[in-house]
Amino acid sequence: MATTLPSNMKFQDPHFYGGYSDVIQQAVEKFNGGSNGTITLTTNRKEGDFDYQSFFENAGGLVSRQDQTSISAATAIRLTQEENVGVKVNRKIGPVEWTRSSFKKAGLSEDAIRVAAGEQAARDVLADMLNNSIRAGRAALDNVAGSTFTVAADGTLTTTALNSGLALMGDQSDRVSAFVMHSKTYFDLVGYQIAPANNGDIVANAAVMSGMPATLGRPIIVTDSDALIVNSGTGTSAVTDYYTLGLTGNALNVEDIANGGKNPADAAVGTGSNWDATYADVKSRAGVVIQSR
Repeated sequence: MATTLPSNMKFQDPHFYGGYSDVIQQAVEKFNGGSNGTITLTTNRKEGDFDYQSFFENAGGLVSRQDQTSISAATAIRLTQEENVGVKVNRKIGPVEWTRSSFKKAGLSEDAIRVAAGEQAARDVLADMLNNSIRAGRAALDNVAGSTFTVAADGTLTTTALNSGLALMGDQSDRVSAFVMHSKTYFDLVGYQIAPANNGDIVANAAVMSGMPATLGRPIIVTDSDALIVNSGTGTSAVTDYYTLGLTGNALNVEDIANGGKNPADAAVGTGSNWDATYADVKSRAGVVIQSR
């Protein structure tokens, strides 16, 4: 006699999905607002391996002086399109295994572990999305000329360095809406600003009383992401560089070609040569990078 067994059925664990959805949505909404719109996390699902978006390049010179004494034919200006290509990274969750007796002994139900596993997975998903978006942004911006300011003499982050980084954007520096930095560089900046020898008593007292450094009107996202650190050299020649990102609105957009390939590993995401700049003008890019020690 043929009997239908649970193994013959297809279903999703509702307890796991419920815990995952609740945590990831709360965290996404909180982070999107806290980043001042510079890093956007969505729970959208994408088909395929790449996401393409085309746009018209700035031709320049469309307006020029008209010579009313000439009957020569005007030279036509061609409008061309370029495209931004987003790459999809594939991830898996778990697997997580347990025995029925392990929870019975502890006085817990199996439903509790399903919810707990869902909540933990949501936090790990969010962390992975953030780290890889920062890794991609750092690598892409640092790879193109004109978007990186390096603190001289292997120095630490200072207010002057922040200003110099913004200066790379010229008259479009107001497009930079937030700074993303490691806690090490954050405290370097605080230490610099509370020293009267550098900025005077007014700035020093303000930094101490508020508990926040002056960042030229931009909020700070402090995260100890390994994506903001690049180690190089070995032995006594080993050095650690820290990268601070000055991001524009919607600079990093995370949704869960030619160079990087599909489904890249973390190392490939963080390799600058795998990212091509589609905007020739630094003022039109996603922001700037400030490199310090």
